[in-house]
Amino acid sequence: MKDTDTLVERFLLPIQALGCRIAIDDFGPGKSSLNYLHYVPAHFIKIYDRLVARILHDEMDQSMVEAISHIGRLLRLAVIAKGADSPEIVTLLREMKVAYAQGPAI
Repeated sequence: MKDTDTLVERFLLPIQALGCRIAIDDFGPGKSSLNYLHYVPAHFIKIYDRLVARILHDEMDQSMVEAISHIGRLLRLAVIAKGADSPEIVTLLREMKVAYAQGPAI
């Protein structure tokens, strides 16, 4: 275990013990996001809003959102898609089994 891992757990685990829930925010724009899943004891993954906003027109972003949603379900983390700017995006997020959405279309 790295020193960073220990510091994160030492900080977050007592907070969780108090009943707080932890989210990894802006998940997805960098490959380092996946590393967070190894050492942040989170309850939620919040998908980066710019990634979500482009899912109707960009196949790669759509695939990334779908993959993040799948990984979240496998890890039993609630997935929140930020940037739900239209009813069409909300519909597509539902089809991808994203648990929650944030944005003007909600």
